[in-house]
Parts: sequence; C-alpha cells; structure tokens
Amino acid sequence: IQHTTHSSSKENMKRSKGVLYKEKPALWHLWEKQNEINTGKKRKKENALKLEVETLQKLAKEKNNTIDQFLLSGDEKIAVCSYYAYHLSVFSLETMSYVHTLESKESMLFLYNATLTYTGHYLVLSNYNEKEKISYVTLWNLITG
Repeated sequence: IQHTTHSSSKENMKRSKGVLYKEKPALWHLWEKQNEINTGKKRKKENALKLEVETLQKLAKEKNNTIDQFLLSGDEKIAVCSYYAYHLSVFSLETMSYVHTLESKESMLFLYNATLTYTGHYLVLSNYNEKEKISYVTLWNLITG
C-alpha cells in the first residue's frame, strides 16, 4: 500500500498558485518579463540622465574658474583665455566684447602649446584625449567656433 501525503509547505503552496519564485527569469510570466524590461529601460534612462546632469554641472562650475592663460593675436584684436577647464573663451578687443566659447568634452583645453594666427582667425591647439589616451592637434576657427 502506497501512502500519499499532502503537505501544505510553502513550496507546495507556491506551486499550487502556478508561481515558482526560485525559478529563473526565463520561466516568468510574460507580464513579469515585460515589467522587468521596462524597469531596466527606465533605470538605464535615469542613470544616463543623471550622468548628463552631473557632466553639465561640472562644466558649469568650471566656467567660474579664474583665467589660467591667454593668447593675444598679432594685430591685438582677438584674445583667447583658458581656465584650466574643458573650455576656452574668445574675446574681441576691437569691440571689447565676448565672441563665444570653445568646448571639448574629451580633453582639457590649455594654451601652453597653442598659437594664434596674426589676425586671430585661427587657433592651433594640442590636445590629449583622456579616455582614449591619445594626443592630437586641433585647428579652431575663432570666428565661427
């Protein structure tokens, strides 16, 4: 004679409801998979937004740095200032006004190894990409940015 026992253990109760909590996600119900996918997408989007906000805040703080160096064009009409940051400011001494800001998210912009053309139309600048660990030379048009 074979005796069958019916237990009311938690595992049996979980099975009776059609849900196995210890099973792998591949065995989840369709709505559970979709919910997990949506949650992951939302979390990824939130993290990307948070990183972007932090980067923008970092750049905004840098714009309050003091001037590190400056270059003056040969005709004394254009000045370029560096701030030990990821941006340079261009000024017109002829009109005594701010022209625009040159920015790089890849490397700090210093004027140690830089030169301006006589008219101040172009700036040649050596850069170092911190992520890719490579050096390169950039030619900036100071009139158009």
